[in-house]
Amino acid sequence: MESLSPFSSYFRICRKILLDPGYFFREEFHRLKLSSALALGLASAWISMVVLFFFSTLSSLAIERIFRGWVEDFMEFADFGTTASEAARAFLVQAGFLVVYPFFLLWYLSGFAAVLLLFSKVFIQDQSQLSYQNCLKILGLSLCSSWFVLIPIFGELIAFVAFLILLVVGIREVFWVSTQRAALIVFAPQALFAVFFLLLLGLMAVLSLIWINGILMQSGMFSRGF
Repeated sequence: MESLSPFSSYFRICRKILLDPGYFFREEFHRLKLSSALALGLASAWISMVVLFFFSTLSSLAIERIFRGWVEDFMEFADFGTTASEAARAFLVQAGFLVVYPFFLLWYLSGFAAVLLLFSKVFIQDQSQLSYQNCLKILGLSLCSSWFVLIPIFGELIAFVAFLILLVVGIREVFWVSTQRAALIVFAPQALFAVFFLLLLGLMAVLSLIWINGILMQSGMFSRGF
């Protein structure tokens, strides 16, 4: 049997995950090592972001070249302070973010895997397949959905939805649970985070009102004194 090159193996696995995730997570998931799953997911996310970055940069340069005269007249008329050095600085900041993006993503996956493990222990009775490594592998392989960011206009939204779908399918097939329970494990942490965020915003709003009310009362006392 002819061995496949690393690139051929990579695209073969990505194609199986995206086109038939149920079969992949059920039949081929346990054949992959944790390091291979993370490498595949991080490579998908990073390469897709690099491609998107260069496409957006090239399109911006093309648009600038086509409409350079109109843009310069408009900038001069509106008296905007944007300079070439500021544009170059923004380009360097975005390029620098691409360099550290895989490390940030690995940190995010490590934390998210711990959260998934916690909620899986709560909602899953048969925990024979339950482990932190499996949660991390499911997250890494689900990052193959990052390629959808290259779709124009709604690419990021499609990639996010596909990531959640792959998570649900992966948890369902690897941990032997129903689709409803797998969806509960995926969406429960996000729902709790949303509730916590809303409560935090409400608390900040109340504290801000109390602070503003105190300032108004003090200013009213001072005004009566004068």
